[in-house]
This record gives sequence, C-alpha cells and structure tokens, in this order.
Amino acid sequence: MNGTKADAVWESGSEFFTVSYGTAADDATTMTVKLTKAGLAEVNKPASSSAQQGKYSGWTMVIYYNATVHADQLVTYGDKGNPNKVVLTWSRTTDGFRNTKENEAKVYAYGIDLTKVLSEGGTDYKAVQFILQNKSNVTGAFYLEAEKAEDGIYYITGNTTKESDATKFSPDDKGKLVIYGLEEDSYVLTEVQTASGYTLLKDSINIVVKTAYTPGDKCGTLTASATVDGDSVNMEAVGDSANALVPLTVLNTRGFDLPKTGGAGTLVTTICGIGILAGVIALAVIAKRKGEA
Repeated sequence: MNGTKADAVWESGSEFFTVSYGTAADDATTMTVKLTKAGLAEVNKPASSSAQQGKYSGWTMVIYYNATVHADQLVTYGDKGNPNKVVLTWSRTTDGFRNTKENEAKVYAYGIDLTKVLSEGGTDYKAVQFILQNKSNVTGAFYLEAEKAEDGIYYITGNTTKESDATKFSPDDKGKLVIYGLEEDSYVLTEVQTASGYTLLKDSINIVVKTAYTPGDKCGTLTASATVDGDSVNMEAVGDSANALVPLTVLNTRGFDLPKTGGAGTLVTTICGIGILAGVIALAVIAKRKGEA
C-alpha cells in the first residue's frame, strides 16, 4: 500500500497467489494465502533497470476477505456481540522466518420484538403482513428477506431491491412478531395487509438502531440504543446480552372498506342507495316549493 491508495490489486484467482482453506485443531477455520512463483517474481521485479531491489520491497501487503454471519439461533444478539478472533501467521520459506499477530473484532446484531393488537378482541393475527426496508445502508436502500424458524422467529437471510420479492412478516397466533438479524441502521416497517374488517396503518413505522463505541481491550465495546418514529425506546435483552431487541406495539382499529375485488354487487347497491336518497331529498324540496306556492 502507498498511503491510502493501492499500487496494485490482485484479485482472487490471480496467477500471483493461491488460496486454500482448512480447519485448525481448535476447529477454527483457516485460510492460507501463498504467493506463486509468478507472484514472487512480481514482488521482486525491480521498478527500473537501474533499481537494486524489487519495486514492492518495504511495502505492505493487505489481504481482504469477506465472511458471512448467518442470522440464526447460534448468534448472540445485543451488546455482548460475537467475537471474531483472527490469528495471522506469515512466513518466508527461504530463510524460515515466521511471525504471528493476533487481533479480534466483534460482530453485532439486533432484532425487532413487535406486538400486534387488533381492537375489539380481534384474533386473526396471521392475516397481518409487514415488509421491512433498510433505508440507510451504504450500498443503497433494499428490502429484507428472511426465513421463518419452527418457533415462529424470523431470521434475516438476504435482501432485494424489489418490493415484490420482500419477505412478508406475519405475527403468530398471539400477535407476536420477532425478527432477528438487523444491523445498526435505519429501517422502515410497512403494514401491507391486515385482518378483515380492520384498516391498514396509515403511515409506515421508522425504526433506528444506533450504537455508541467505548474503547477498551482489543476491539472495545458497543452499546446500542433505538428510536421508533423518533421516540427513544428501552431495548430488550436476550439472555445476558443487553440492548438486543427493539420493542414496539402496533394497533389496528376496525374500519369500513369497500370491497376491492369480487364485490361489484355491493358497490352498485351502495351507489344506487345514495342515488335513491338524493332523489328523495329532491322530491322533498319540490314538494315544499309547491306548498309554498
């Protein structure tokens, strides 16, 4: 690396290095990056005919890799975090040089604990559906996809830019909806379907998860907080990990909706009824005018 810009980037599959994976004695996953003869030649090649050393001598090699953390029952949610310990060992086979460096990062995940309430004793919670959108991600806004476990909890598995492909989240038969796998970000929860006879929420719900960093040994710690529609809420713990779930209650009230499909007869009857009422009023006005005359 030269300052903040790389002088050269070697992508995976390059002729300059190979990558292999394995498992250590403690079941840790290992990744071995080894320079090939072509890679060593590239590193040691002089920058010019007059140079006495390789053009990358004294430079730093940075290795980037991506890892996926799946939202499931094994993940710790909340402030406790999920430690990701990394041990880096580098060596030169020519002179037997070997050195090791350790570091640790933590992956944090959060969730939503929603309680659905239907006024006047309604119980058809499974007819209710929500979609969840991440609005402020650095890669752009997207809708969330999830899988539903046997216990009814949803775990985020991916994302999509198409609203039609977004997962429809439904509460269980007691009105409880729990979604695990959120990160620190801003989300919009929208009700797209509700129980028969009830009106949809007029506005979407804005949920924001924020964290405050406290320096400490190795990677330090994060403390999460949340707001719902701009109001602060007390996040719930999961096990011994504080500030894991954003709690909220959603109420649907009964309302009158004209049928959208399969109800043309009712619609015509309603319109005809209004027309008859208007006719009666008109006749009453005419009769009154005749009496006055």
